[in-house]
Amino acid sequence: MSPSIVKAAEQTQSAFIWPARHQAGAGPDPGLPPMGARFRLKASFNVAGFCASSAPYCKDAKVVLTETQHYGLILADNGHQLVLSGPSGSVNVMATMVTFHAHPDDECIACGGVIRKAAEEGHRVVLVVATRGEHGEVPEGFLTDGEELWQRRVAETQASAEILGAHRVEFLGYTDSGMMGTPANTAPGSFWTAPVDDAAKKLAAILEEECADVLTCYDDIGGYGHPDHIQVHRVGMRAAELAGTPRVYQNTMNRDHMMRGMAAFAEQAAAAGLDVPDLGEAEDWGKPESVVTAAVDVSPYLEHKRRAMRAHASQISEASFFLAMPEEGFRYAFGTEWFIRDGQGPGITETDLLAGL
Repeated sequence: MSPSIVKAAEQTQSAFIWPARHQAGAGPDPGLPPMGARFRLKASFNVAGFCASSAPYCKDAKVVLTETQHYGLILADNGHQLVLSGPSGSVNVMATMVTFHAHPDDECIACGGVIRKAAEEGHRVVLVVATRGEHGEVPEGFLTDGEELWQRRVAETQASAEILGAHRVEFLGYTDSGMMGTPANTAPGSFWTAPVDDAAKKLAAILEEECADVLTCYDDIGGYGHPDHIQVHRVGMRAAELAGTPRVYQNTMNRDHMMRGMAAFAEQAAAAGLDVPDLGEAEDWGKPESVVTAAVDVSPYLEHKRRAMRAHASQISEASFFLAMPEEGFRYAFGTEWFIRDGQGPGITETDLLAGL
């Protein structure tokens, strides 16, 4: 990053010169920040004035005002983006994370903590969901007359995304494939039957548009063997390859941590009248601790994670195991989010998905 650019931005708090100097077709200027760089600028930055004065070089510009009152400006110039936001009083690098999930509600259960953490730290978060969860179970009378389940679940996803701080939500348009071995697996349009490259190209287009630094998907068994979750792994890994996304984290469940917790909290669960899920063969769930490479402490964001779960009321009721869990148990189960990144390890070598970006 050019020191002169940083100094000018800090001192003038006005026009940022990069888009005006980097005209379409011009060669790279060594005095300019690299393509895809993202910055935070002072709150007094004149976003509207800048867009007006730089209109020829500010194609498809859009302004974002988050709940933390950070101004964000995304400038698209020949396919590249620059983000300016504040009010830190200085210029700081900002990253973009795309988090890819199978169904509505997966985002808050699996990655709600890292989504909120990234958003609070000033990064951009994009939520992509493969299906609209058409085959979820819903209590009789829960939906209004004429309302389809997918409509409710889309609305719940938008509400969850707002709680977690995601800036954009996209659905790839596939149909929920149901549980493994059911007729829904092979239904036309199901995510499970989609050619991996076709679905990956849809996701890669979003990764490229967002200049994504990080993608989260699932491990190779989809956490617990659900066909759509397995497909999220296949499609996510291929999309990152197509788009050249530098970091890919496979969300997983730490099997050893989970088994320790079930043993430790068995008495509390029984006393609270909770039905503890039967994990069956443990090898079908999560990954052994030895292959997990990233553990992110998300305990400061557990209230947001719980609120996001509540937003998915069609699938996660107050009486559900998740929400009825005692506070201590909830913190143990959801206070750390686990990932695998190829090339890392052995053991836990990362505690922040966006470190160094």
